[in-house]
Amino acid sequence: MVNGGPLLVVHARPFVDAVAEGFVQPDLPSFYYGFGVRRNPRTMAGVSAAGDVLLVTVDGRQPGYSVGLSFAEEAAVMRALGAVEALNLDGGGSTTMVAGGRLLGRPSDATGERPVGDGFVVQPASHWRQGGPATSLASHGSRHDPIPQPSMGSEMGTEAFADAMSIGPRGVPCS
Repeated sequence: MVNGGPLLVVHARPFVDAVAEGFVQPDLPSFYYGFGVRRNPRTMAGVSAAGDVLLVTVDGRQPGYSVGLSFAEEAAVMRALGAVEALNLDGGGSTTMVAGGRLLGRPSDATGERPVGDGFVVQPASHWRQGGPATSLASHGSRHDPIPQPSMGSEMGTEAFADAMSIGPRGVPCS
């Protein structure tokens, strides 16, 4: 089970309905502006038409390096990466990606990574059958276990740095 929102891509089309999903609070209009319209660090998950899982983080709040993304920009990035379905998971200072035991990108908190208990562990099913140690791919915490998969980072838009990993249906990295 994953908690997140709003949806970003539905049936291969950018789709953000923050009102229907409860992210617009009529009594507090500044909430949605600060959360969804303003650019922030983001963590996203999606799936491609081929069934590949896309886990993406975008750093932010660091002018000159990365300013982050709005919800609409997240949807555009996920479509550009091939997502046919995508969801915003989290953002802000808890956005972090770790691959191969290495912190990718730059967390926006002045203190670095947050000790948050949410995260994804991605590894081939055969690894579980062999009883190997847990390894982390995208993390919202500070666990840095090594994984064999490479990562890719690229500049997107105006000062938005993203780390993305595509994992195929069998847990195999896709390039």
